This record gives sequence, C-alpha cells and structure tokens, in this order.
Amino acid sequence: MGLRIHRGGDTYYVNHLNQIHGGPNEVKPDNSWRLIGASEYRMVHGRFRPTVSFSVKNIRDGIVPWKWKNGKQRCFIRDNDHGTIRTWMSPGDYYTTNTVD
Repeated sequence: MGLRIHRGGDTYYVNHLNQIHGGPNEVKPDNSWRLIGASEYRMVHGRFRPTVSFSVKNIRDGIVPWKWKNGKQRCFIRDNDHGTIRTWMSPGDYYTTNTVD
C-alpha cells in the first residue's frame, strides 16, 4: 500500500519501501529519499519544538492529526534525504495524506 502526500500544490508518492517519489521534478523512487514519519510541533518555552512523533505506520493508518481546529498545520512530514533528516515545514505548506493501491 502506498501513500499520496499533498504538499501545497505538489503531489508526492511513497511506496511500500517508504521511498518518496514524484513531485514537481518527477523524482524516481530510490533509497536516498525516504519517509521516516511525522512530528507534531508546539510552542515550548517560546520556541516551536517537536512534542510528539508519529511513525510511517501511524501515517499509513491515518491517525496523524495533521491540522489544528483552526485549520493551521499541526504535524509535519519528516524524511531522510541522502542521510540528512529534514522536517517539511516551509511557511504556507500544508499536508494531507491518503492511501493508494
């Protein structure tokens, strides 16, 4: 079972090996870019910090609370891109996921 990630106007796909592909550059799947999960961020002592982590299984099961009640992004995608762990949280980004067969 794969995932479809909508980030702003772009669509990315995640295969059963958690490899991310697609997007505006039509990146091909390989082990150098992998989904590793998601994190919820909150203000802690005046700083925006991760407070809860979700696994890829949690994302696939649809239990990640992507948005707050006011519609703002609550959780952010985390990936491993060529050995660097990143969080997708550019201003204006929003994410939704759904499964694809």
